[in-house]
Amino acid sequence: MKWLLLTLLLAAGCSQRIRVRSQPSTADILLPDGRRLLTPAQFRLKRTPFRAQLAEVTAVGYRPMVIDLRRRGSRRDLYVVLVPEHGPAGSWTESETPGGGE
Repeated sequence: MKWLLLTLLLAAGCSQRIRVRSQPSTADILLPDGRRLLTPAQFRLKRTPFRAQLAEVTAVGYRPMVIDLRRRGSRRDLYVVLVPEHGPAGSWTESETPGGGE
């Protein structure tokens, strides 16, 4: 029981180095602690085992994406693909549709 408690306490104070790349290659990341970085980015993140660690990734002309950095498992390298913004259905050009212009 003591070992389990000690392990939980040590894990709560650990930090992990994370690297984030994105498509588009330059995107803004708002980290849970309030820091703002541009991709590609590398940073240390303190583990918080009992709550989500949400980061928002944004870029002009793309839909924002919120990711939980805690739920990435053991992966330390993340690749985020943002979806381009589009107008309402029926307003897309042929080149904006999947497979368009082929």
